[in-house]
Amino acid sequence: MKIAVDEIIAEEFNQYSQLNSHNISAKEQLREILLHVCNAMIKYRELTRLSIPYLIMNDEISLPLDILPFIKEHFGVNKSEAECRVIAFQIVYTMQVIFYRNEDFRKYSGIDITNKVHLNNFINMQLNLFLEGD
Repeated sequence: MKIAVDEIIAEEFNQYSQLNSHNISAKEQLREILLHVCNAMIKYRELTRLSIPYLIMNDEISLPLDILPFIKEHFGVNKSEAECRVIAFQIVYTMQVIFYRNEDFRKYSGIDITNKVHLNNFINMQLNLFLEGD
C-alpha cells in the first residue's frame, strides 16, 4: 500500500514540478506544487490516509527533500541548510498529520482541507508562517 501511495504522490509531484514555470518566485512555485499534491492526496484520500501513519512513524524522512530546493531558493543565504531542512520537515509533516486527522482538524480549526478554498487558504497560511511572509 505504501509503495502504491508513494508512486501516486511522486508522480503527481514530478508531473507538476516539471510543468511549473520558473518565472515565479520559489514561494509561489512551492505553493502551486503543494496545492497540486494536496489535491491528489484528497483525490486518493482512502489510500493516503492508510499510509500516513507509516510515513510519519516508520518511513525514512525523505519527503521534505522534495520541497527543500524551493525553501533554499526562497531564503538564499539567509537560512542555513539545517534551518531549511527543519522548515521543509515542518511543512510536510504538518500537512500529513492534518490530512490524517482532517475531521478532528476541521472541528478544532474550522478549516476543511477537503474544501478547495479552505485548502488554498491553509497552504497560504502555512507558507506565510514558515516562510516569513505577510
